[in-house]
Amino acid sequence: MSGLLLCGKKSDVPYRINDSDISIYSIEELAYYLFNNVYFIDDEFFTDNLAEYIEKNLNMKKIAGRLKLAERQRMSYVDKMMIIITGSSYYTEDEAKNFERELKEISTKSVQERMCAKANMLFNNGKYIAAKKIYDSILAMDRNTSLKDEFYNNIHVNIAKIYCNMFYFDSAVEHLHIVYDNNKSQEILKLVIMAKLMKSKVHDTDVDLSEETAIDDKLVFVCKEEFFDTEDNVCNTEKYHKFRDELQYETGQNPGEYYEKVSKVLDNWKKEYREYVS
Repeated sequence: MSGLLLCGKKSDVPYRINDSDISIYSIEELAYYLFNNVYFIDDEFFTDNLAEYIEKNLNMKKIAGRLKLAERQRMSYVDKMMIIITGSSYYTEDEAKNFERELKEISTKSVQERMCAKANMLFNNGKYIAAKKIYDSILAMDRNTSLKDEFYNNIHVNIAKIYCNMFYFDSAVEHLHIVYDNNKSQEILKLVIMAKLMKSKVHDTDVDLSEETAIDDKLVFVCKEEFFDTEDNVCNTEKYHKFRDELQYETGQNPGEYYEKVSKVLDNWKKEYREYVS
């Protein structure tokens, strides 16, 4: 978290906000987080664990009690957020009132918009699987006719990017085609071409770009040049050479030492994957 926060009671034990990979240690930090992430908060944020943390770790029983009462009375997330904001004394009375007005305006947004805001936050923080679940839920809902096509197109594009990260290139292309059929955008066509080129590289197979060539042969040529230039640049990086050296077996090398190096690489991959799907 950036900025200087003047905190009152501070815990040695952090409260972890998993969606954002952030730890908070005080009610002021929690209020600051809520104030600056208002679009991403919903009822699911206010768990029993949060109330317990405020009561036991921050020793703020009054605020914890108000949150628990709000939960029993099925009060809205707006009311719960204001309990934190006003209870922290971090913001002035005028700031709190302005924030409450903003909250009420945001609460009028459609459920799809709020879900998408949270999914976008997860996506931007590398929580791809969690983001995809929300995106899929939005697409499974009845289409909200008050929302522009761009809203749904952006969801399909982000899902396509997630699929590319998972090496499911055919699924990525399917979602990109949905968007392209809607707007015939050259930008989306480029993403289709790039996804197919990635598939050809990862799976070492020929790629069929005849359809894209018929639409814009110059764009296909530019994409190929850009793709192979990027590949060359990656292969020339220090990170790539270090990674290659870690996995390359040299003649005469002690097998035990080699497998130890490979195990470290695999352990790191496992760690990254667990973060990826969390």
